[in-house]
Amino acid sequence: MVEFWEQYRGNLLEIVRIDHGGLVFYGGFICTTATLLIYCRMKKLVVLNVLDIFAPALAIGHAFGRLGCFLNGCCYGKPSDIFCAVRFPEGSAPAAAFPGKSLHPVQLYEAAFNIVLAAALLLLLRKAKFKPGVILSIYLISYGIARFFFELVRGDHKDFAFNLLTPSQTICPIVVLSGIALLFYSKNRGTAIARKAK
Repeated sequence: MVEFWEQYRGNLLEIVRIDHGGLVFYGGFICTTATLLIYCRMKKLVVLNVLDIFAPALAIGHAFGRLGCFLNGCCYGKPSDIFCAVRFPEGSAPAAAFPGKSLHPVQLYEAAFNIVLAAALLLLLRKAKFKPGVILSIYLISYGIARFFFELVRGDHKDFAFNLLTPSQTICPIVVLSGIALLFYSKNRGTAIARKAK
């Protein structure tokens, strides 16, 4: 809504019509994190511990979301002759944007990355001893960097900041820097917690 306000200002009812699209990852991430913070405060839980557990679950959920993007034909890639390039059916948004062209299956790239990231974070949660917040910081740094590069092969963007960066790319440095700041904060404060598999 914030990013595409011009589309909503004349018809505010469209704001709640999520069946017409408009859901973006960063919006969901911010809303979910805010909800978790409120929940942790109500239940008197250690916020960083909960967010560490939340991180791999977020990556798994995001992977399924990107599979949905692929099946829906949104968030599509740029034309490519790479061996795994995909041609979407006529009548779909990608086919309308790039008629007769095969495209990078960027949705599947991101889904695969999130699955690998989730597996790595789960392994770290089970086997390693970290201070609270480190797992979340690893997620933020890894995803922010990866998303920046995935955006390079996205073909569905029409608006660019400074005629160079996509809206998500302008957010990626903030995500990465937040992860780095959290990593330093976690390393310098708090007590390390051993997480053992049961």
